[in-house]
Amino acid sequence: MPTPAPHPPHQPPAGAGARPTIGRHGLDLIRHYDPWSPRPYHHWRGYLAIGYGHRLRPSDAQIVTRTQAELLLAQDCHLIGIYLGATTPIPLPQRAWDAICSLLYDVGLLAYERSRLRTHINAGDHRAAYEEWSRFDDRAFNTHPGGLTRRRRHSEKGLYQSAYITPDAAA
Repeated sequence: MPTPAPHPPHQPPAGAGARPTIGRHGLDLIRHYDPWSPRPYHHWRGYLAIGYGHRLRPSDAQIVTRTQAELLLAQDCHLIGIYLGATTPIPLPQRAWDAICSLLYDVGLLAYERSRLRTHINAGDHRAAYEEWSRFDDRAFNTHPGGLTRRRRHSEKGLYQSAYITPDAAA
């Protein structure tokens, strides 16, 4: 892996109780791999979803606008941010944070909680984390039959790597 870049770590905004949040790159990844649907659909992972892959609950609307779907996505990502903020002892650059949020949005907190990837990230071993990332497309949970899972992991892994690698060092 090329030389780490001197990117500033992700710092939560000033203020009591402030937590890191997912950025544009992470949201774009989620939107790309979980396209907007105004009506409930059977997500390929086996649950009923709406919007951008939001797990539909009985209290949720049965039809959503893009604006409502964005709010659901923001709420889901906020919960992921709370979890990561509480369980990640090291500061992370924004792009690394975004990549991890996209991964968790797809695989869930429990799969990440039990993973070697989490162990490597929390230890600050970015090379090992980068190598471990692809193993999430081979886990026991459902893998998309069209190769979507592998493409998503590749995109997330690239975003994670971009947080630590300078463009000139990768050449």
